[in-house]
Amino acid sequence: MSAAADQPAAMTPSGASRRRFAKSGAGVSAGVLLTLASQPAMATVCTSPSGTTSAASSRKTGTASACVGRSPGYWKTHHYDWRSAGTNGGALFKSTFYCGGRCSALAKYSCFDVVDPDKVTNGDDPDNVAMHIMATLLNVRSGKISFLTINQVVAIWYAYATTGTYKPTVGVTWDGARIVTYLKSTMI
Repeated sequence: MSAAADQPAAMTPSGASRRRFAKSGAGVSAGVLLTLASQPAMATVCTSPSGTTSAASSRKTGTASACVGRSPGYWKTHHYDWRSAGTNGGALFKSTFYCGGRCSALAKYSCFDVVDPDKVTNGDDPDNVAMHIMATLLNVRSGKISFLTINQVVAIWYAYATTGTYKPTVGVTWDGARIVTYLKSTMI
């Protein structure tokens, strides 16, 4: 056997580029965002936050997930649909989500107000996380998305409200902008 036969085949330029990217560490925490950002504008991600960080899908075959989440803009203009989601839009946001600490300014807003960017000042909802978390809760409660639970949505918000970040899986941390990127990807 020759020495050349013991050597691996030469790596293609694109393979070398991917390897350098992975070794840089950028592929670990930013990989999800890069993947989400590269999808077509109307693409949705029908998986839980921890599922988006996994390279391999563990989704059960034959199990259909509802994946037609609506945007905050939809919920802003469709108040009558809130009832089918079992949510009183006139109730204060704090009656549904924790509003202490860094998010205490949101306690004064109704759930209707939170999905309306004209009513909540950006200083009260940096990155519009509350706006998107409220829409996501409505999507879960109305059955428009079934790959998240109410408890998962509340946990995402609670982590963000108390620490400014959310950790979908060990070693991965999302700031407000990354949380919104994920939540938007679950909406059509």
